[in-house]
Amino acid sequence: MPYHGTESSSDRSEAIRDCLFLIIVLALSVALYVGRLGFYYDDWQFVGYLHTSPDQSLAGLYRAMLAFFSNDANRPLQAPYLAALYRLFGKTPQFYHLTNALVLAMGIAWFSLALRALRAPRPLAVALPLIYGLLPNYSTDRFWFLASIANLTIACYFGGLYSQARALYGSRPYLWQGLSLVALLVCGLIYEMFLPLFLLSPFLVWYSARQTGSSVARHFPWGVLVVNAVVIALILAFKVATTNRLGTGTPLVEHLYLTYWYCSELLRVNLLEHGFGMPLMCWRAVNLYPNSAVLTGGLVTGVGVLMYMLRVTKTRDIRAWGVKSMLQLAALGLCVLLAGHAVFLFNYQLTVTSTGDGNRTALAGSVGVAVLLAAVSAVIAMAGRSQAMARGVFAVFVALLSFAGFVVNNTLASFWVRSHETQRQILADAKESLPDLPAGSTLVLDGFCSYVGPAIVFTIDWDTTGALMMLYGRRDIKGDVALPYTRVEQNGVSINQRYEYSRLYVYNHRHKVAMELTDAEAAERYFKSYSPDLANYCPPFEWGYGVAVF
Repeated sequence: MPYHGTESSSDRSEAIRDCLFLIIVLALSVALYVGRLGFYYDDWQFVGYLHTSPDQSLAGLYRAMLAFFSNDANRPLQAPYLAALYRLFGKTPQFYHLTNALVLAMGIAWFSLALRALRAPRPLAVALPLIYGLLPNYSTDRFWFLASIANLTIACYFGGLYSQARALYGSRPYLWQGLSLVALLVCGLIYEMFLPLFLLSPFLVWYSARQTGSSVARHFPWGVLVVNAVVIALILAFKVATTNRLGTGTPLVEHLYLTYWYCSELLRVNLLEHGFGMPLMCWRAVNLYPNSAVLTGGLVTGVGVLMYMLRVTKTRDIRAWGVKSMLQLAALGLCVLLAGHAVFLFNYQLTVTSTGDGNRTALAGSVGVAVLLAAVSAVIAMAGRSQAMARGVFAVFVALLSFAGFVVNNTLASFWVRSHETQRQILADAKESLPDLPAGSTLVLDGFCSYVGPAIVFTIDWDTTGALMMLYGRRDIKGDVALPYTRVEQNGVSINQRYEYSRLYVYNHRHKVAMELTDAEAAERYFKSYSPDLANYCPPFEWGYGVAVF
């Protein structure tokens, strides 16, 4: 039936129930770990800057954040967001993570509303956001707060898609189109990963209108595409002028090979290791890291999803969707997976990993994974000989994916929880051993592993410095971590930079030893006595990947 811009009360009730269900599932998926997470990597630096800001007013905190982002000004909306959150929550990490969970749930709700506005069948309007919301492909965006700011763009993109659909179907089209452009602008100024998907949005709306027999205005889709492209071009021009993340450029042949490598790795990791391989990863998680609370929560989630999906498919014949339509949907998912990573073809900073902290870059592309998984599940369900069998098979697939996503995400979360506990112990012991430090001191932390599985402990100078600034409440203190490439030189200790033998201290967490390194002889004596293995007997890890856990 064509959609004429009006909704019945039953439609609105359905939409509200579906959104509430999705929010409840997302809340359940984070309940076991959200209150036990801490700060990680860049988090420490921004909290350290704000904690030591002389002006604790909102304006003063905002100025401190502008200084913090001075070398990365291409995302200007991050500074006011972080300043406002710090003003509300201070040094308590749990409130930041609760905010992130709320933002993620809001984005998933907008996903469902956008699909309804596109006249997608109700089961898909529930299953697609549900699968996406529980995918572990972008798990780091759940645990690492500064990276999780990108989760705001989920709501921006799907809110913009919803507005664009309303611009075609509903009354006041220019208002809705204007809101869609605002969503595009906000999305681009927070994080750029969803920008390429705004070029797909006009065609999704146009195709939806054609499928439902609705009339299409002249400016759909090409006029809207041109407007979106112009806005995106302006955003990218601003980012090019303000970023330091662009690659230096590569020859054409090398760039084409890089593109091929990116695509093949994205398909391998996001579709084979995660995606279709998620049940296997779940099996490994249960066997390698058994946890009764996680397993129970996963079962509750899976059963709840099964019951709700059977309810929403009760009066709908999934077989009527058609295999051809679902294969087209799967092809769309593949396009979204690749488009969601397109920005990394120009800055060469993509880290393709299934569980490492680098998987935060899969946030937009994972929408395509969810689309593809839902489409394939529907195609398999259509083999059922009856309507009841088809709906049952589809519901079971969605429930199994939800169960697996819950278990894998919560298993990965356990490493980030342990990392936070390790950080707290290191800082508490360091403060006990060195209750005060002279002005301008540098403290090198040693005697622990930089990663707990994929979770970051302390890995570099800026996260250590931020943590010490917060620990001592002063900006004049620097920090770093003793790493395998640490070198003792005649004029100082070289790690991520060189630290001269002037108010240079080291604290070894394993041996609970603190001492001042006054010269090269003292430094040599310390490392020989307490840290002969600069790898700290840790399992091998890679930056952006951490330690392999599955």
